[in-house]
Amino acid sequence: LAEEDLVVLASNSNANGSASSVMPPRPPNASSLPNLLGLLQKEYDNIVLELFDTRKALEETRRELSQALYQNDAAVRVIARLAMERDAAQQQLQQWNAGVNVNGNGSAAVNAAANAAPSKDDQDNEPQAKRRRQNNDNETNEGEEEGTKQPLKNSIPPSHLSVMIDTWKTLSKERKVKTKAVKPFTADELSKNLNEIQDAAQSLHKPRSKAGISVMTTTTTSASGKIVTAGKHDKQIVCYNHSTSTVDYTISKLPSSVTCLDMNDSYLISGSADGKIRLYAAQDGSFQTELDVYTSLTNGTNDGKPSSKKIVHVTIHPSKQHILVTLEYGCVVLCGLSLSSPSEEDGNPTMSILSYFEPKQQEGTVTTYTCGALHPDGLIYGTGTASGVVHIWDLKNQNLAGTLANPTTEESTSEDDSVVSLAFSNNGYHIGTALGTSSKVQVWDLRKLKVVTTLNVKQDNDDDTLKAVHIVAFDSSGKHFAYGGDGGIRITTVKVWGITASLAHEHHVTGILWNNNSRSSSGDENQQEQQYALVTCSEKERPIRFYGC
Repeated sequence: LAEEDLVVLASNSNANGSASSVMPPRPPNASSLPNLLGLLQKEYDNIVLELFDTRKALEETRRELSQALYQNDAAVRVIARLAMERDAAQQQLQQWNAGVNVNGNGSAAVNAAANAAPSKDDQDNEPQAKRRRQNNDNETNEGEEEGTKQPLKNSIPPSHLSVMIDTWKTLSKERKVKTKAVKPFTADELSKNLNEIQDAAQSLHKPRSKAGISVMTTTTTSASGKIVTAGKHDKQIVCYNHSTSTVDYTISKLPSSVTCLDMNDSYLISGSADGKIRLYAAQDGSFQTELDVYTSLTNGTNDGKPSSKKIVHVTIHPSKQHILVTLEYGCVVLCGLSLSSPSEEDGNPTMSILSYFEPKQQEGTVTTYTCGALHPDGLIYGTGTASGVVHIWDLKNQNLAGTLANPTTEESTSEDDSVVSLAFSNNGYHIGTALGTSSKVQVWDLRKLKVVTTLNVKQDNDDDTLKAVHIVAFDSSGKHFAYGGDGGIRITTVKVWGITASLAHEHHVTGILWNNNSRSSSGDENQQEQQYALVTCSEKERPIRFYGC
């Protein structure tokens, strides 16, 4: 055997003589199947443990992310609230600045007045007549300056608003006491004894003109017994004194037909179809002043507003310093009235527009007001529309507080069934409305903005239904509610809502006034016989008719 025949089985070098790597032998613990299974089990346990740690870290990360998102959302909410508060503060600042501009020129005016004011000794030495003339001149200048200022939209000057709120606080406390003090007519008295006083039907207007009385008013207390009427065709205002059965005065040759009236112990005010309100002295009917409301708001141009200038309602606020006017084209105007008394020399009162309120309207729609009424407390004002909706204006918050939408839309379209009359009750929460086309009468609850009852609904064999309703009125106690129109007058008892009394009338009734002092506490039967429960008028006749118990 030669050396060349031998075969090399293992070597640490390859054919080139370089070292080669040799796989190390398997460890003894992996040389058998049980050992291999043990190694696999250990490897599996390590992987499961690592997966558990990964999932635990994932849950912690999720919690941190959730907390971060919550903090971010809270920060966004805080920023949004701060932005709202900032906007509200800016709006209040603008209103305050506007109020300052309306009320005066700020501290500069105060300083100027202080520098110009004479000392007390100078005032004592100054003649009284001269001081009176200076005061009258100052009042006139202030009135002129106030009249030239731009009225505010949907905002009342703070000084005037505070006067109205003080009046509301006083009236709201006294109203319940006064309402309880009024002795209302009983249902038996109204149903059995309410008849027309034959000798009290007074023909007041020109006999040669076409008959008809368009509007009628009286003082809130009716203590003077004065009833003021306005002719529909003769353009006259007549003041009739029921206590003396005489005409106190007549205001003739009015430039335009009178559409509405109101009266207190000092003033008589009228609204006309020409967009003007005119003020007279209640004592003798002497002319005081007038204000062209429509032209003052439109600056002599329509400015996209309807051409109708008609004033549908005017009332003197219980504060006796403000007047509320409703224009047909959909605007409620608050006017200021000076405190001057008509009895003073050179003390004629002045009127100026302070602010006006218009509802928000959709594009292409126009709100048309048909009537209005003031709440007994003086901070809620209602306006009826041609679409059958009643707007409730909150003068304290200076916005539209709510709407009373007519639910009866089956028999007539909302465009035709307009609100022709509305009245507030002295109980503070009832408001009565009369609808033109359907002739229905509705009583609403202002606390719930819901209809309490619907009256004058046509039923089979029902002779108490009027063909048309033109006027509604509550008595001063809030216990009785009357509505009149074609066919006479119907009186119902509040919360019973049945027909308590029916009064026939030859012509359709357009005005109803309750006598607030008809229940005399003196017990004099003769005096009570001469008093009336209510008085009515019609657009088709000249007399006003009295009804008594």
